[in-house]
Amino acid sequence: MSARTHPRLVGAFVLGAVALVLGAVLALSSADWFERRARFSMYFPGASVRGLNPGAPVTFRGIKVGEVVEVKALATGQPSPPVQIEVVAELVGEVIETPPGVAPAFSSTSAVEFVREFTAKGLRGRLMSQSLLTGQKYVDFDILPEEPPRFSGLRPRYPELPTTPTAMERLGTKAEDFMNKLAELPLDQMLEN
Repeated sequence: MSARTHPRLVGAFVLGAVALVLGAVLALSSADWFERRARFSMYFPGASVRGLNPGAPVTFRGIKVGEVVEVKALATGQPSPPVQIEVVAELVGEVIETPPGVAPAFSSTSAVEFVREFTAKGLRGRLMSQSLLTGQKYVDFDILPEEPPRFSGLRPRYPELPTTPTAMERLGTKAEDFMNKLAELPLDQMLEN
């Protein structure tokens, strides 16, 4: 005589199997489980990072190479600036493709070697507006050897990528310099003469 099956036990087994299959499909469909990723720190001392949130894209000349993971304020312990904003980004390792027969560009370099090599070539990060309407920002990298690299002088948790001021930061600095020079002029003496 055969043993009687319990319908509740069979139902629980079926539901458990369906949940496992759905979990496996979701986990394997994300496709970035096997990508090599590295985290880097960046500092933007002269700009407001309002609108730069975790999940914001990090691009290289418009091609997405990673995303912002964390944005936080750090006390520097220095008189100027007393607080720096640290932006931590996670970059995907195999974004730049190489043609057949050419050795992959960055497959064997560590994160520190990558920063050293590309900083020397002119890699600089800038805050850019993603949307003027919503105020969302992102970080864009480009090769700008004429721009001096800007480092924080702190000991970051991750290798530090250099940044450079945006056009708006430069314009603000020039306007401030102009106003300071204007304030230094002896206007009273000029009007009397």
